[in-house]
Amino acid sequence: MRGRLAASTLALVVVLLAPSPVHTQAPALAGDLMLLSVIDFKPDQFTEFGELQAQTMAAQQKGGQAWRETWNVATFGHPYRVYVLRPLTGFAELDGQSFTVKGAGAEQARMINEKARGMITGQQIFALRTRPDLGYGSRPSTPSVSVMTTIGVAPGRNAEFEAVVRDMVIPAYKKAGETSLAIAQVGLGGDSNQYVVFTHYSNFAALANGHPILRALGPDGYAAYRQRIAGIVTLESHTVVRYNPALSFR
Repeated sequence: MRGRLAASTLALVVVLLAPSPVHTQAPALAGDLMLLSVIDFKPDQFTEFGELQAQTMAAQQKGGQAWRETWNVATFGHPYRVYVLRPLTGFAELDGQSFTVKGAGAEQARMINEKARGMITGQQIFALRTRPDLGYGSRPSTPSVSVMTTIGVAPGRNAEFEAVVRDMVIPAYKKAGETSLAIAQVGLGGDSNQYVVFTHYSNFAALANGHPILRALGPDGYAAYRQRIAGIVTLESHTVVRYNPALSFR
């Protein structure tokens, strides 16, 4: 059962989404809404938490949830953290019963949630929206190792950051031979000035090739990129994640 949680095979796709419609202006080419749950669990509950997540997934699937992706931190990052991503058809969906309740019934869902509260140390849920205008390609059919980069942008400078992505980042990624670039922006649940970027790799060894922008533009070009984002980007955090097929479905 340890394999369920450790994942034999999360830049999420990673990683994050569109601005909140309440606090920010929606992008011209807004993509799909998603819910991202970031869950920290107790180290001594590793196996039990994986088993409970399997029960939850079975109920969600039976209840009609379209898909679910589970990503585990792999070596670099918080070791006892899991990311669970699912689609959100619209905020009105949250006014009804959850997919867990629909699939398992109210009493069983209550018991699952009660057990979960004893196993986790923290949880945060984000509403994300994909930004297809800031990326290209599609996720690998069989995801493996990914680098999930969380980028914070100075208030009022989102347009400048997005211009850098279009003018420099996307061309550089393509030149470096990357087959996809996925970006989403945080909406509700967090800072709407944050973006999540997922870069997929076939294995850990591929990380030694270096950052795609550095590979494409060389040291001088990469330095120019860093200079351009200075003052625009206020946070840049990298976590390595691994897709967990045992706790995912499509």
